[in-house]
Amino acid sequence: MKQFSKYLICFGLFSGLMTEHAFAQQEAQFSNYIHNPYLFNPAAGGMMDVIQVDLGYRNQWISTSGNPTSTFLTGHFQVGSKNQGTTGIGEFNINRENVYQTPNRSIGSLKHVVGGKFINDAIGPFQKTSVFGSYAVHLPLLQNLNMGVGLAAGWGNFQINPNKTILHDPNDATFNQFAGQTARQNNLDLQTGIVLYNNRFLFSLSATQLLKPTISINQIETLNTLNRHLFVMSSYRFEISEKIDLEPFAFLKAVQNSPIALDLGARIKYNKSIWGGLQYKTGNSFAVTAGMNFLRNFSLAYAFEYGAKATRISNAGTHEVQIGILIGNNRNTDKEIKESKKKAGEETPPANPVDNNKKE
Repeated sequence: MKQFSKYLICFGLFSGLMTEHAFAQQEAQFSNYIHNPYLFNPAAGGMMDVIQVDLGYRNQWISTSGNPTSTFLTGHFQVGSKNQGTTGIGEFNINRENVYQTPNRSIGSLKHVVGGKFINDAIGPFQKTSVFGSYAVHLPLLQNLNMGVGLAAGWGNFQINPNKTILHDPNDATFNQFAGQTARQNNLDLQTGIVLYNNRFLFSLSATQLLKPTISINQIETLNTLNRHLFVMSSYRFEISEKIDLEPFAFLKAVQNSPIALDLGARIKYNKSIWGGLQYKTGNSFAVTAGMNFLRNFSLAYAFEYGAKATRISNAGTHEVQIGILIGNNRNTDKEIKESKKKAGEETPPANPVDNNKKE
């Protein structure tokens, strides 16, 4: 029984690490990545001159017991820019529009960017939590193209929740002894990436789980390793008309000893503030996405994903929602006009006094 429990735990560890079973992806998977490329690349933060914070939740195969769920929180901003000074934060939504336009990516200057992310990925009794901090440097590569290089370091935790396990024998002494101890493992990890971008084009190349830690819980060695992941993303925005843009994109995911996964998609944006799109994840699923900017600083992105027939686990599909906030220097035009008039009045020299004693 002890040996059987050991193999059972090892098998469960292997299964629990996979959020997308079809491609053995050990990293959390999302559909709104084109709206937040920093999720997979520590170099992709700070491309706009604002503070960007995003909170997301993904509920996969919602009608299945113990279905995969993923939660993330990311944030990044410039701490120094040649264009914006020491803060690196520029003007944003200066007209204070409720449905605002997404800011342009800034190029042509050296930028220092810091950021962080929290990701929790769970399936059944297995849970993986990661916290990373990142630093990146962006610099002009060509007149109309910037390059960024970033590195993230952080902590990861893999654990088993015994309260969510179902045993054939509830009195399995080996498992109960195992569950009574701390069924978790902590490890350190690194991520790295590069980006090439301007206001229309984006190319992202990144790698995660660089240290490849081996799973070992309560001195039980397993054959499972957190393998390195390679992510390649690219997009280009075409102007269809004055207010309509078309942005096709591709996202390639590769893991050691697993098939390559490729996402193909496109989204249409209206006035850089409202968008909708379609995605196809090769051999896996289809996704419909939509989003908009609202309330001067906020954004909302939603994705519904439905599995392809060959790999469908549940007919209920997958739901994903992401809420973001952009923070910048909101320009106060009324105050600027008043200060400008006051300054102009102070600088106007007084008229020459008339000398009544002057003889004609």
